[in-house]
Amino acid sequence: LDEHFVKAVDLLTDIAFNSTFPEKQLELERGVILEEMAMYLDSPEDAIQDEFDGIVFPDHALGVNILGTQESVKGFTREDFNRFIYENLDTERTVLSVVGNMDFKKVVKVAEKFLKDIPAKKSNRVRMRPGGYEKKEVTVQKDNNQAQVAIGRPSFELSSPDRLPFFALVNLLGGPGMNSRFNLSLREKYGLVYQIEASLVSYSDTGLFSIFFGTDSRNLEKAFRLISRELDLLKGKPLGDVQLKTLKDQLKGQLAMAEESKQGYMLMMAKSILDLGYVEPLGDIFREIDTIGAARLQGLATEMFAEEELSRLIYN
Repeated sequence: LDEHFVKAVDLLTDIAFNSTFPEKQLELERGVILEEMAMYLDSPEDAIQDEFDGIVFPDHALGVNILGTQESVKGFTREDFNRFIYENLDTERTVLSVVGNMDFKKVVKVAEKFLKDIPAKKSNRVRMRPGGYEKKEVTVQKDNNQAQVAIGRPSFELSSPDRLPFFALVNLLGGPGMNSRFNLSLREKYGLVYQIEASLVSYSDTGLFSIFFGTDSRNLEKAFRLISRELDLLKGKPLGDVQLKTLKDQLKGQLAMAEESKQGYMLMMAKSILDLGYVEPLGDIFREIDTIGAARLQGLATEMFAEEELSRLIYN
């Protein structure tokens, strides 16, 4: 509640900069995380997404499961946490993002009260750009009722002029709308999947294009053929005027709805400041969407959906 804003900033500031990591609490949390890891391993539709990161980003932090391993979790000490904070905390890259019924001047005043005495700290860590990608096809034997599949490749970073057009293309293929091409084909027409999604995640220096679905093992090859057919259609033929307008309108609607979530809006602003140095107004994004042409989308499809560049990970 806005009436508790000052108390909330006080609490979050204390957590962020003054945590003490009591040994007893660490042991309790260690057990919680180990249980979370066990649940995660029992959920192949979740596990495959993290393992696929390791295929697309080999020998890079982006390819490492954020949960770690049982051995690493069991071995963490209080000193490890303090060292991690010392090596990574950068006060020049710390953002306070606020959405709500708050006067901006009051937000600044409260921020100054709790943050002005935080010692300046500069991290010396240098992020290494991912590289060394090579197409891989990996099959892992699992005792599952259905096969889980990941398909994808590295993609465009946040600052790339191709990111938004390619995001629109991915949204057309397997976005949240029930009219996505993958959903209409593999689910509605052929009944091969319960859910299939395509997504684009962009970072400061790279991105990840991925397709995830689950299906009966007997239907794997048919599912692959149908996916390839949809990709080939986008490579071989530009969208018509009506198709292009529908795609743009739907994408605008989804972005507008996302901004109706206060938490989502708050996180979007903070990430934009950290990654881009500014927050792009929704109207500017809409105008950029309006400039996307069918020929450009076809060119991106030809480049990004090349069969020789798409990796696969199959749990079967």
